[in-house]
Order: sequence, then C-alpha cells, then structure tokens
Amino acid sequence: SSRVKGQGPRKALKTADTYEVYSKSADAWFEGKIVKRGPDSIRVEWRDGEQLYAKTVPLRDAHHCAGADQVTPLPRPQMTVLSLNLEFNTRLFDNEDRSNIHLFKRCIQHADADVVALQEVVDYRDKARDPLLAALQESGYEEVVSTTSGTSHDGRTERAISFEGMIYGKAEPQPLIDTIRDVRRPTFVKDILQDDGNPLVNKLYVKRGLSIKSSGSILVSPAGMLSYWPETDAKREPVHLAPRFLAYVEVEVAGKSAFILNTHFVGGRFEDTDFTVATEFRRKQSEAINKWAQGKSVVLVGDFNASQDFSLSSAPHLLKYANSLPLFLKEKADLTRFANEHRLTSDSATDLATEWAISKYDKYMTQPMDSLREHGWSTTTDLKWSLKGRLPLEVTRSRPVFTFKFNTVVDHAFWRGSLMVRSIEVLWALAFAVNPAGAAKFQETDMDVSNGFTDHNALLVTIDLD
Repeated sequence: SSRVKGQGPRKALKTADTYEVYSKSADAWFEGKIVKRGPDSIRVEWRDGEQLYAKTVPLRDAHHCAGADQVTPLPRPQMTVLSLNLEFNTRLFDNEDRSNIHLFKRCIQHADADVVALQEVVDYRDKARDPLLAALQESGYEEVVSTTSGTSHDGRTERAISFEGMIYGKAEPQPLIDTIRDVRRPTFVKDILQDDGNPLVNKLYVKRGLSIKSSGSILVSPAGMLSYWPETDAKREPVHLAPRFLAYVEVEVAGKSAFILNTHFVGGRFEDTDFTVATEFRRKQSEAINKWAQGKSVVLVGDFNASQDFSLSSAPHLLKYANSLPLFLKEKADLTRFANEHRLTSDSATDLATEWAISKYDKYMTQPMDSLREHGWSTTTDLKWSLKGRLPLEVTRSRPVFTFKFNTVVDHAFWRGSLMVRSIEVLWALAFAVNPAGAAKFQETDMDVSNGFTDHNALLVTIDLD
C-alpha cells in the first residue's frame, strides 16, 4: 500500500535519506525516510500528522512509480552560517584609517552565508561609526542581535562590559595595557580601551530577505570570582568573572526554520590562568546553553576557547600555568598532604602538584565539548579547508586545518534537534590579506597572523533543515 517515488541511480539509495512516500490509504504523498535496506526491500517510515507509519516495501514496488530501477532523495532546504572571532576589532585598524575593513568585507562576500556570527566585536553606541555594520550592510546583511545585555534562566541580568573590563585591566600588569595602547591605533584606544568604552559583544547578522521568527540575547555565564594569576607568581585581588552571553536568532528558509546560537566561552589568556576555578564556570555556561536549547532545533557556533584534542604536556608555551601552580598551593595546603589526598605517585611534592595541574588543565580545555556531548549534542572533527576565497593549493595539500593562530581548532559547531550539519569548512581569513588574488606560490611568511584582519579563521557551516 506504499511506494517510494524518485528519479536517480539506485546506488544513491542510503539509509535515513529523505524520500517521497505515497500512501494509498491516505491518497497522499508524504516525506519519508528509508531506515533499513535489504537486498530485495527497503523499510520506509513516514508521518501523517502525529501518527508515525512504517512499512517494508519490495524494491520492485518502490521503483514502480519511476518506471525504472531508480530512487532519489528529495533535496532538503539548507542554511549556511559563517562564524568568526574578530579579536576585539584591533586588527581592523591601521593608523587612523581602516584599511583592513575591505579584507573583512571580501571574506564575508566570498562566504555568502545566510547568517554571520561574530564574536569579540565592539558594539558602537554611535552606529554611524561602526565599520563592521557598514561593511555587512553593503554586503546584503542586517544586524539582528548584539549581546549588550542579557538575563539568565534564574533571572540574573548583566550588561556587556568594555574591552578593558573583559581583560580585567585593573588587575593586569601595566606592561600589557601599555602594549595595547599602541600609538599606531589611536582610534582603537579611543573607541574601546576605556572604562566607559563601547562594550565587547557577540553579534548575529542575517542576509536581507530571509524570514526572522525570533531573536535575543541570554546571559549564560555564572556569577563567580577569579583570583589567581600564575603569570605574576602571586595571587591577585579577586575580580568578578566577566559576563558571557548567548546570541540567538530563529531563521526560516523554504518553510523550515532553525535557531542559530552564537557564544564565546569563558577562557582565553585572561581567564585560563585560573583554570581550576574556570572549569566549573565553563561547565555552567554549557549547561545554561543546553537548558535554553531544550526542545529546539539549534546549531551552536562560536569561539569555545577550547580544543577537542588538547594536551598541556604537548603545549610547552602553556606549561607555565602548571609549573607555577605549586606556588599557589603553598597558600592553600601543604604540598605533601595535597599529594596524599590525591594519591599521586611522584616522589616530589612539586612534581605532584604540576602533574595534577596538567591533568586538570587538559580537562579544562575539553570541558565545553565534553559537557555538550553529555547532554546529547552532536559535532564532528572532520573539518576541511574551504575552497572559497581562493586559498592557495599549498595550504590545502600540506597544512592541517586550524582555526586559531597557534595551529589549534578552538572554534566549533554543535547541533541538536531535527536538523543535521552537512559540512563544516574552515575559511582561512589570512588568505584575504596576504594572498587576495590566489597567487600560485605560497610563502611560509604568509602564515604570519600579523598580516591578517584577525587571529582566527572562520567556520563555514552548512545545515540540512528537516
């Protein structure tokens, strides 16, 4: 009483693909899925309203409608999302002009995504002075969400803070602030390096003409305190954790909709140093995102400040965090007692503490992804270089995929609900600065991140909507 209609080679038949199913009893066609395949038959499931039906259909009947040995999936509507961290806009400036803005604009236009998700960008109170907004509007996008404030699920409300607040400027060593107050960037300093400067936010932009069903900003970081800076070999005065937000927009394409979520996880060089505390902050941020996403079809993108295949022991430039932990432990407990409590086996108390720190830091670095997986989110590590933007072949052939300047992948996409991410490509933002014409020869010096308009590469996510 049921048959599958299509037009295409039989070998294209795959489990769980979408097909047209005709029901004689209902005298109607439905979108169905082939959930099992045998040598002579296929198992088909389809839904009529709330009722789910299933039937095993002989291949001879399945192919009867097409009049040949052919079955083809129906095309699913798709949506694309570009995710990129812009490093607090600093690389967009050169002296008083904004010479790198056209490189950013070229990157956006090459990607041609439906939704653009930006992290670590400046929200200009005077929109007329916002170079990103102008570039995106000229490329066919409108700003939909800016996380200038948000309310958590438990009713706590916070506002986004300025760059100096995000790096805990009052507690930071002065040389860092002096470095940031680079005389070559007076506009940048004037715009955001002030207590009352324009705040750092996450933003979502949607291509003009698409239907937007809802949007907003949610506070997802917990209330907490940071107190330890191993880089200074001493405790600092406790400071409040800088707020982190989730931007969301529900976009409809071809009658199907999905929520696109954009966040920036707790972490980075100004919070990694207190990783024994920040691990819990990251877990709570993951749980807040998961709680908000319950029952929705969502794709979460952003800078996770975390790598799925990270080991502190393989990253010597970060070992200073672990090596200085014993100094911190002297203030809270005797190292020998600490070693006994944790049943560590090394003969040296200092080595014990460092060993413990390494294991804790590794857990800290994977915590956001581990937590989301525990709640049933999906992701993939199968990342490929995007061919958009004329990326030189030397990169695609010889360079591992990375999204951050230290050759690591810290930008991710996770999803849940009745949709599927078809692919995640990495669009190399640096290529737009050092090799805009796609020159045949690619130099090692072109890897210098100082040449780009940001220190991250972009994720280009293609979504199949159900």
